[in-house]
Amino acid sequence: MLRSTLEWCAVAGWLSACVASDARVEVTSNELGVRTIAVDRPDHDVVELRGFDVADQQVALVRLRTDVTLADITQYFPGDDIGSEITFSVAGHDTRMITRERELFQIVSPDDPATSRFLQLHEVATALEHDARIIILPASHEASPETALSASACSASDLLTSPLASQCCFSGEATFGYSWHTRFVNPAGAVTTRVINAIGNSRRIPGACKAADGVSACSGTGCYYGPNSFARAVVTTPPPGTPYAKVYVAFPFGASYPVCTSAFYSTPQTPQFGNVTGTYPTGQGCPGGASGGAWDYW
Repeated sequence: MLRSTLEWCAVAGWLSACVASDARVEVTSNELGVRTIAVDRPDHDVVELRGFDVADQQVALVRLRTDVTLADITQYFPGDDIGSEITFSVAGHDTRMITRERELFQIVSPDDPATSRFLQLHEVATALEHDARIIILPASHEASPETALSASACSASDLLTSPLASQCCFSGEATFGYSWHTRFVNPAGAVTTRVINAIGNSRRIPGACKAADGVSACSGTGCYYGPNSFARAVVTTPPPGTPYAKVYVAFPFGASYPVCTSAFYSTPQTPQFGNVTGTYPTGQGCPGGASGGAWDYW
């Protein structure tokens, strides 16, 4: 529960609130040794969530930077050098994600188990959603044994005509269509994840461009899901020294429940999934002038 000393401050836009830097939230007992978390806004375009152990030492960090200059973003997306960056540092493991999205972030939980366990802590997930508009979607090792996971080769209709989607896997929770997404290696060697607009048992909501709730009509920058029913891509960049990505199937609860996952290696790996050239044209916009390039991946 939040302590009574928490102070909330209103800010503009989707980032609805921030927590004073000296405020702490106690978290559920966990194997990572995280006892408290704190959310801070050191700058107008930065939100940080930190995890501390019983000795008050920082053991976890999530940092979101929005609407900032990113020197390498044009390696992965067409357009200018402005985007958003989310970095995770948990138990000595670092993960970096970049995207053209600037307001709402649906993140498939990173493949590193410690990072995923930290993000799945109720207090952490709640704070990230409330303070940074980051929604953490469950990873394979965080699903329950009853969860009907699914993984298969990508369909060409889910992908753009360019660039080539290498090692492309389509994955999600099979019963309710929750968290369906494509995962593949892009030409720059990063892992690209694209979350589809799916509600109930439908894998695709008809009508293409939709607001963040997945059903409302939208215009211009109010469109969250783009022309092909996907949110803007999130790219996980290769860590230093491990430039080779592999997308593969994991079986967290036996062969009946596969799910797409990925990892980076120091040497090339034998692919498990094939490459897919999409059939959906690039550069398609939404009503009201929302740029088609915002939904193109690289």
